[in-house]
This record gives sequence, C-alpha cells and structure tokens, in this order.
Amino acid sequence: MSNQLLMSTRSSTVSGTQTLDAPSSRASGSVMSKPLTIDTMKNLYSADQQVKFLHLHAEVETLLLELQTIKQQRQETTSPA
Repeated sequence: MSNQLLMSTRSSTVSGTQTLDAPSSRASGSVMSKPLTIDTMKNLYSADQQVKFLHLHAEVETLLLELQTIKQQRQETTSPA
C-alpha cells in the first residue's frame, strides 16, 4: 500500500522540465547520449506509452528509495554502538 502511495505521489510530481538520457545517432561507432526532455518525449511517444514510462520511472524511484532504506538499516544494525 505504501508503495502505491509513494508511486502515485512520485508520478504526480514529474515536471515538464525533467531530462532523461536517451541515445542519439551513432557517431563513429559509439552511442552518444543527449538529454531528452519530457516535452520532447511527448512528441515521440503516444500518450499511453508516456503513462507507462512515467509509472515505471516512479516505481524505479520507489524501489531505489526502499533499497537505500534497507541498506541504511543494515548499516545501523551491524555497526557497533
């Protein structure tokens, strides 16, 4: 339940100026990254794909926060007091 709350909160705070890394055209055999704004993404992908992406992005952020919390709790329990 808390995951859903965090996910919905996180997804509702995504701003239009957020940038994402996206591969650009290949230059001399390597993939170069350039920032991809939400506005640019709106032009490239359909609305349902954007919604799926934003939900996945929010879920990843939530899982990363949970992982950081678990790591911190483990450090606190293993460190001598």
